[in-house]
Amino acid sequence: MVICYCVTEPLGNILFDYTGKSTCDQLGDFADGLIQHSKITLDVVNESEFVAADALRAIAKDLWAQLSDIPTDADGVDGGLDASFYHFPKGTQVYEVWAWFEVEFGISIQSDLMCL
Repeated sequence: MVICYCVTEPLGNILFDYTGKSTCDQLGDFADGLIQHSKITLDVVNESEFVAADALRAIAKDLWAQLSDIPTDADGVDGGLDASFYHFPKGTQVYEVWAWFEVEFGISIQSDLMCL
């Protein structure tokens, strides 16, 4: 299973497509002009049971892993980003980014991404 996605400007909406093929051809039709596309390859036992919610969960986990590489200022999670992250500019409060994850993906940072 391949999931292709991008984060749109300026609001950070997620545009995605998933397929059993090795490439996502349709995303380009919808995302013309968007600069950053990402691709996730998953091993899926039963592709017929794979639904959009599964794709969104996989995208959230992928983005969360990318966010872990973004440095924060001296205040850490109580502070701001030291570099831009998709549509969030440098200096954005970390909790604002976390809130975006929870709203955009319908998840809980604590239980779904931090596994607490």
